[in-house]
Amino acid sequence: MRKKIFAVSDIHGHYKELKNALEKAGFIPNDETQLLIVCGDCFDRGNENRLVFEYLNAIQNKILIKGNHEDMLALILDKKHIGRGGFSNGIDCTIRDFFGDEAFGILDPMYQAAIKLNFWGKEDILSELHSFMADMYDYFETENYVFTHGWLPSVAVDEGVYRIKDDFRLEQPGLWERARFTEWYRRYQQGALLEGKTIVCGHRTSRFGCLFDETRDPSDFSAFYAKGMIAIDAATIQSKEVNVLVIEDEEIPMQTHKMSLKTEPFLQICNGEKRVEMRLLDEKRKKLRVGDRIVFTHTENENETVSVRVIGLHAYKKFNDMLWDFSENVLGVPKETEDLDEMMSSYYSREDVQKFGALAIRVQIEKEDGLNENQ
Repeated sequence: MRKKIFAVSDIHGHYKELKNALEKAGFIPNDETQLLIVCGDCFDRGNENRLVFEYLNAIQNKILIKGNHEDMLALILDKKHIGRGGFSNGIDCTIRDFFGDEAFGILDPMYQAAIKLNFWGKEDILSELHSFMADMYDYFETENYVFTHGWLPSVAVDEGVYRIKDDFRLEQPGLWERARFTEWYRRYQQGALLEGKTIVCGHRTSRFGCLFDETRDPSDFSAFYAKGMIAIDAATIQSKEVNVLVIEDEEIPMQTHKMSLKTEPFLQICNGEKRVEMRLLDEKRKKLRVGDRIVFTHTENENETVSVRVIGLHAYKKFNDMLWDFSENVLGVPKETEDLDEMMSSYYSREDVQKFGALAIRVQIEKEDGLNENQ
């Protein structure tokens, strides 16, 4: 289906600027002929972070891509303390908007030490914010474009020359996190482009376009267009503007895959607790793409199904390696599990795992109730 796409990036807690820019561009929330793609960094630095959250959360026709600020915020919320770096990156603004000044306890005026955060009584808000970020994609792809935050996972092939990895769609979360911190102008200069596609990115202001176009004013915050890429970060904290890239493109047709789950993992998927399904990376699973649908059937009751959207695919040599990137809770396994390979041996032989490898499928539940009863 051909859609009108509205892409923005690096909102950084500027609700009014976001809403005004999208309205001016003609975006209509929940219009199925349109699609909003947010290329990361929704929060921090601005003072309307909660409003940005509520606005985006209410929109159905959207794709949210994770930025480096979402990575940093999630880590701070998990550890429940914020150091000097969190303040310099404006993460304190987000915490204040969501949890109030009381979340900081006693504040060191010089920010020399980590501040213990207090979310007592606001655990529901904390859970909502975590879920919002957990449902973000690493990238989203249409027929002619790939949308991401910083850049796509790349590798050096010579001094000063990089290329995008052939298997970037299956890269592990740690490499995607590095890619989110990558400056687009470096990779563009180093030749890391994607044949047949245009990369749309944020993370660093489009002002750097003047490095490649001598006619471009260094103070120009508008989107920078170049062969094979478009940079859209308007440095909103400075410019007070949000760039909206408006394009039309064909969606990649969504495929529906069917899998079965036993009672415990099925219910964990339904209640939104389990967010990663583990499977063998065999020929069947190689057909999966980000954006596809999986319909899980309850093995004990074939009338019960739950539909999820694939938001991430990550390849591993073995199941145990997933524990570096995902908690037991997210994987839906007993707490303090140390040997996933042993646990998964009841499903797949060690020979098959060695031959094919393992696949972590990050999923987002499609329906609020998470459970369909087929009549």
